[in-house]
Amino acid sequence: MLLTQVEVGDIYLGCVTTQERSGVRKMKFPQFWEAIVRCALTAYRSVTTATTANKIRAVFVFMWKHIQDNIVNRPNDREVFVEPPHSLAPLKLTCATEADMRH
Repeated sequence: MLLTQVEVGDIYLGCVTTQERSGVRKMKFPQFWEAIVRCALTAYRSVTTATTANKIRAVFVFMWKHIQDNIVNRPNDREVFVEPPHSLAPLKLTCATEADMRH
């Protein structure tokens, strides 16, 4: 259950629209939601027994756990530091097992 930065980049580029006048890519909420769904389907593509809804739920649980870990481990109440991943490292999604996603 891995998403590489290339996969995330492809998902992003497939979801955003380019502004005609400026040529700037802009993501609005419907495109953001599409990107989340695509990430879930791509990350959990090997879990054939899970529904699309459970795959999306697993992505949100992963994000929530990651945020909670960083809040608990932060140095103080005013400062939150999230170390960026290595530029070529895959983003590992380990929040749910196949058994968890069936429920």
